[in-house]
Amino acid sequence: MKSWNRFRIGLSALALGAVFVGLSRTNAFAEDTRTGIQVSPVIERMELDPGATYSNKITISNTGDTPLTFEMSVSPYSVSDITYAPIYDVRNAYTQIVNWITFGEYDDTLEPGELSVVDYTINVPYDAPGGGQYAVIFAETKDVTGAEQAVRANTKAGMIVRARLSGTTRETGSIKDTKIPNFLFAPPVKATVALENTGNVDADAKVEMKIENYFSGELIYDGSSDPLEKTLLPDTTRDLEISWSNVPRLGILKVTLNTEYLNDAEVKTRVVFICPIWFLVLIALIILAIVVRIFAKKREAKKTRRNSKNPEGGSGSFNL
Repeated sequence: MKSWNRFRIGLSALALGAVFVGLSRTNAFAEDTRTGIQVSPVIERMELDPGATYSNKITISNTGDTPLTFEMSVSPYSVSDITYAPIYDVRNAYTQIVNWITFGEYDDTLEPGELSVVDYTINVPYDAPGGGQYAVIFAETKDVTGAEQAVRANTKAGMIVRARLSGTTRETGSIKDTKIPNFLFAPPVKATVALENTGNVDADAKVEMKIENYFSGELIYDGSSDPLEKTLLPDTTRDLEISWSNVPRLGILKVTLNTEYLNDAEVKTRVVFICPIWFLVLIALIILAIVVRIFAKKREAKKTRRNSKNPEGGSGSFNL
């Protein structure tokens, strides 16, 4: 019986060791191989006319270290609320271009470092409405088979298509709000600009931040050479956040935000006090110590006055 138990224990240990060996081999395979796909360009802007045909190319690259096969597809491009998170599965009036794009024949197998140039054509209907049209052309790796399937996931890369159709177009929008905080506990200095696009074409916005020392006027940061530039799609609102971290951790700053959007321009300046929490706690402790000291002195003064009115021994006489 004891020998049978030892045999079972040994068999279990052998099986467990085999599992660990298998896992280690799988992990090694996952770490040693890398699948990567890349497209160029990443965005294509174009002017289209109803009834016209537009042809262009997109380049697909294998940036990994293993061979791959890929397939091309087109998805609608829209965004979610003010955060502008991209959405690829919602169709609307501004994503009809998805139905107009077709691909030519292409080599769908790439060795590491190889490129494949894919032709695509946009056939615009004669009754296409004027305004913006948006889509994403994706190149996605195909499913792999066999042992690799457990450790290799499909990857894809996309090119955004921003098209403007001639016809009735509206470029309208406004700067809704600009927020610069008056008080910060620590860097960075952040500001937010809320924009709205009420037109039927996309529009670009530019935001610049300038930070100065409030007392000396010393320029701490000038963002005019590196502005924040973003695009708003039709019938959307968007919050643009701009920030800068390399500022004093304690001080008073003058922050200026310059926003340009369509025909609207705004310059907003605000005084910002930046102060770490530990400094506030220190000030609070000092104030508390001063208050306690004042109360202690007042109590001491009251006690002194009380003792002076009632001297020890009081009044009276005694006989010898």
